[in-house]
Amino acid sequence: MNGTVPVDAPDLSPPAAETLPIDLAANAETLGARVLRARTIADLRVALAEAKAHAGGPVVIHIETDRYAGVPDYEGWWDVPVAEVADDPGVQAAREEYEAARRAQRQYVEAP
Repeated sequence: MNGTVPVDAPDLSPPAAETLPIDLAANAETLGARVLRARTIADLRVALAEAKAHAGGPVVIHIETDRYAGVPDYEGWWDVPVAEVADDPGVQAAREEYEAARRAQRQYVEAP
């Protein structure tokens, strides 16, 4: 689906309808940006070094991705607090879950 702007179905499956092709890298080039294309991690490292060294204007690093390819679950937890004070039972339950997750959180960096 690279190079297109699809309209996802409610289940996030790829659309069956025809999509409009868009080349964002070519668009950036027409606006005067230098475009570096990266297909591998090694390419990305080289592109980042080139972009950092380039002082002649804007640089875009173009990386093709598959919007439908997922990553495996790594059982991470984001600290997004839930309201402490609420009358709604759902919010109160969510706060209790948040507090339990917070207690289980491990600290890898010592506090100053």
